[in-house]
Amino acid sequence: MQFLYKTFIIKYYKNKEFGFLKIICFLASPDEKSYIKQLRQMRQIFKCIAATAIAACFASCEKSYEELDPQFPAISDGKSVAISSGETVTIDFTLNDVRGNDITVKIDDNAVEDYKVSYTLNSGNDDGTISIAAPAMILDGTPFNVNVTFSDELNNRTASKTVNVTPTVLEGYVKLSEAANSFIVAPGAYVQFPTFKGNSGLKSGAVSLALAWQDAVGLFAEVAQVNESDAIVHFASGKEGNAVINGLDASGNVVWSWLFWVTADAPKDVIVGDFTFQDRNIGALNLDEKSELSVGLVYQYGRKDPFPGIRFVEYATRPVYDASGAEVEITIENNTETNNLENAIKNPTVYYNNKYFSGAKHGYSWITTDATTFGADNFKALWENGGKKSAYDPCPAGYKVASAAAWTAVKASTDVKELWDSSYETFDQSAIGTNEKYAAGNRKKVQFRGCVYDGLRLTVTGEMNSNSTSFSYANCIGKPLPTAVVWCSDVDPDYASRLNASYFRGCAFKVNISGNGNYDDVSAIKVNPLTMSKYNLNYAFPTRCVKE
Repeated sequence: MQFLYKTFIIKYYKNKEFGFLKIICFLASPDEKSYIKQLRQMRQIFKCIAATAIAACFASCEKSYEELDPQFPAISDGKSVAISSGETVTIDFTLNDVRGNDITVKIDDNAVEDYKVSYTLNSGNDDGTISIAAPAMILDGTPFNVNVTFSDELNNRTASKTVNVTPTVLEGYVKLSEAANSFIVAPGAYVQFPTFKGNSGLKSGAVSLALAWQDAVGLFAEVAQVNESDAIVHFASGKEGNAVINGLDASGNVVWSWLFWVTADAPKDVIVGDFTFQDRNIGALNLDEKSELSVGLVYQYGRKDPFPGIRFVEYATRPVYDASGAEVEITIENNTETNNLENAIKNPTVYYNNKYFSGAKHGYSWITTDATTFGADNFKALWENGGKKSAYDPCPAGYKVASAAAWTAVKASTDVKELWDSSYETFDQSAIGTNEKYAAGNRKKVQFRGCVYDGLRLTVTGEMNSNSTSFSYANCIGKPLPTAVVWCSDVDPDYASRLNASYFRGCAFKVNISGNGNYDDVSAIKVNPLTMSKYNLNYAFPTRCVKE
């Protein structure tokens, strides 16, 4: 049988044109038929061996895998990808020689801010997109990298590609790092500011912000962000004016407020003597002596929050508005507290006052019913504070309320120019007073508008006060004896030793005119020199700042 087997093998390879079974039958004797079944089985084995060999041959000849080699055609020149606030940028990519294998993608970035980066693989896994979503406000323009790693784990292939991203900082964004009670910003600005209690270094505790009032409808746009120690507010483009923003605690109570002085023409510095003044009052929008916008805002002495200035033509307070454009009422209340400071902070739209009565120790004060109890040191610390800026000082960072010494330097100016308006027309023809004079020869009306001292301009402001029920406006444009007056940081120097109503006052500097009513006699109208006066705390005047 061994011979038969060997003979079959020989015959099979020698003459393949004969069939296998034919060969077996030719060689097999009748007694060897038992082996035919076995040989048929061997035939099947040979077929399997042959098929396997052929498959192995083809496999050995298949092309090997190339590198994935990710490509980003849109940035193939090496340029970075620009991205703006709130924008989502998509970048197409291709992969090489994927052959339908599974691809995993890993993305890392070193962005300073919170960008959302994702990917999409198309059918076949050989192309897709990388998406980069910017935050609503890009506040940091630092370029960053997005590193994308592609992996074909089955075939042990990995490749990476880096996308360079250049963020565009939010238009109008400005970050103010120094704390203060007022900030000068441009129209359209996104303002990030510290929500501290003035320059005290103490956090206000504000968890939200809300507009208290604005003196131009549509000036305030939105509260964009509030954090533990800072916030971002946005003002409309093309709008100028003033806005008071309240900081609120979790219960909605006002814990602090800040003034935003929005102007395209930021105040400049003017040097007089040894002092550097801002060229206008807080909140003033121009230097035009004929405009009530040159007056600025008004403050009760020692308060950090302003009230709207005077409207000349109506002898009234300029209107202010809420976020919807509805008018906001500035209310008047009598103070009933021996220390009303916290109430004044919580209620920036309340004008506090006290009517004088015999024996009173408050002197029309917004802050106390008893000056003796309140104390001289507390009073002086409101704005004077030993010559240093206080937490209640209303000036922007780097500036403080001008002192009596600063205004004394102004008074000593050698270059003084009077400001007159030769085109003035009275608002009430029946109430012509000594504020008017006539140019000799043509009887033309002329209106006093203020003075300029060594380049420092003081325009007529008038005087605003309250009798606990309504506002009173004196000595403004259109009234007799127009006056330009500003608070200084000093209190009545006799206050500490004489704690009574008569000496519980703040100091102000003013320039005004006087006359005898003889309108034909120009010389009868006299401009008084800049002098210091003392006013009770129920008054509200503009305030001028000097560099610290």
